[in-house]
Amino acid sequence: MNIFSLSPVLLLLAHMFSGRQAATGGYVDSAVQLRMVREVTTARIRTPPAKTIVRASSLYGDAELFARLTGAVERRGALVAADSRTSPHLFRFSAESRNLTHSGARQGSGPGEVLYPASVFSSPDSNAIGVYDFNLRRIAWFDIRNLKEVGRTVSLKHAGSLAGVIPDGDGFLANPISADVSLIRIRRDGEVSGSFTLTAPFGPPEVSNPTARRLLNVSAMATNQPSASKVVLAYLMTSDLDIIDLRTRTFVRVHGPRKATATYRFVPPQNRFKWEDSSENAYVGVTATSSRIYALFSGARDDEKRYGARLIHAFDWEGRFLGEFALDRDASFVAMAQDRSSLLIGTDTPWPAVARAAIPSELR
Repeated sequence: MNIFSLSPVLLLLAHMFSGRQAATGGYVDSAVQLRMVREVTTARIRTPPAKTIVRASSLYGDAELFARLTGAVERRGALVAADSRTSPHLFRFSAESRNLTHSGARQGSGPGEVLYPASVFSSPDSNAIGVYDFNLRRIAWFDIRNLKEVGRTVSLKHAGSLAGVIPDGDGFLANPISADVSLIRIRRDGEVSGSFTLTAPFGPPEVSNPTARRLLNVSAMATNQPSASKVVLAYLMTSDLDIIDLRTRTFVRVHGPRKATATYRFVPPQNRFKWEDSSENAYVGVTATSSRIYALFSGARDDEKRYGARLIHAFDWEGRFLGEFALDRDASFVAMAQDRSSLLIGTDTPWPAVARAAIPSELR
């Protein structure tokens, strides 16, 4: 399977497995084992309703600006988008006029520079935009008003390889690219303060090879509020979601309405893990409000040559499937707009841009 063909999360795997293994971060031994309290299968039992197609609007950017979008955040009248292949990497637009106002975060490893922006998020209590740099393993802060670096860079060198990072009160939450750990807490100084693990959808005894388990268990992540009490992990290679209750240390496993099949083999003599072209991608992104979860589902095979996904599956935080709707174009990521009634998506149609998609009223 060509891991360059779909989501930004898959692109992270290309970095991670091109000549090196992912670091474990040193937190495996202290992981809290989460307990599954319920398995929800009703989404697969009921027939998905007729698809409502939502037409994307309010395109931000064009082919002159973007090459491979990895995320966007909207706050205080501005929309900031991140692109992994451009220099600079950050672009600020007026949310109202859609005009580009500033750019920042040049390519590099110095102050105010970025190599690979994997996550972009806003600080709950300031004008700062956080950028998690996968290659440099750090979080850098930029002023949303002019995209100049502000504050102190947070080193995540002890946290291992992370698929994504989001703010959580005074610290951060991250989903490691790990065979054994599903979620970690990170303090403001970058040190890991806690870790959680669960029996992953693909795990022992089904797959005992550590490299294979890392690849099969890569997830996208979202929370229900700025200081998270619940976290959802939506898996890339299986159409399952795990809704984790951090207070009770339990989780609910939700089987999505549409199945995706992951096919792979081990190639001798090194027994190297290899995707088959017939593998189908499942959830390539997820975002949430305090009451709803919106997971971006692909279902496409690698040999279909598709860049992203078009289906949005809506759930509540108890794991109940509420319905689905379709986008009118492929999307590589999904994020919540500031008004909580629209989604921001990264699209490549008709050119690379950030677009807005209204959530159907019955699914808000």
